[in-house]
Amino acid sequence: MWSVNGAYRIDPQWRILAGIDYLSGADSQSGKYKAFNPLYGTHHKFYGAMDYFYASAFADGYNPGLWDTQVGLSFQPSQKVSLSLNYHYFATAATVYDEDVKQNKGLGSEIDLQVDWNIMKDVRLSAGYSTLFGTATMQVVKGGNPSHWQDWGWVSINVNPKVFIAKW
Repeated sequence: MWSVNGAYRIDPQWRILAGIDYLSGADSQSGKYKAFNPLYGTHHKFYGAMDYFYASAFADGYNPGLWDTQVGLSFQPSQKVSLSLNYHYFATAATVYDEDVKQNKGLGSEIDLQVDWNIMKDVRLSAGYSTLFGTATMQVVKGGNPSHWQDWGWVSINVNPKVFIAKW
């Protein structure tokens, strides 16, 4: 597993991001299992907001690994509000076969939109919308139907008071 990510602040309000994450995978025909599994990783934070990867198991014992190439843009119009838009392109790290037919490594693309509003000290309201465009390879390794629309929206309120403070 490795990751390379970078960001550039264009001005105080705008920032661009780019990165790539790699998790090794097991070739479905090699007989050797070399896949990396983050077990208790923060997949939502790193591999798209829809949690398609590593939040649930791959289909039929597959673990083809993951290449996640991402670009993003964030805008902060005020100290209390920020918006972000991220694009992920997912591919397998290992070769995938379905009935002895080699599959394309591309799994699909995801677009994530999120807005955060700091209502008051220690209280933040967040909302987001994500959509995923899967491929035939995604159907092989995760199930589902790539022609069906995949999306979700969410709203959360986060209350994070500082309870213990110590200075050394």
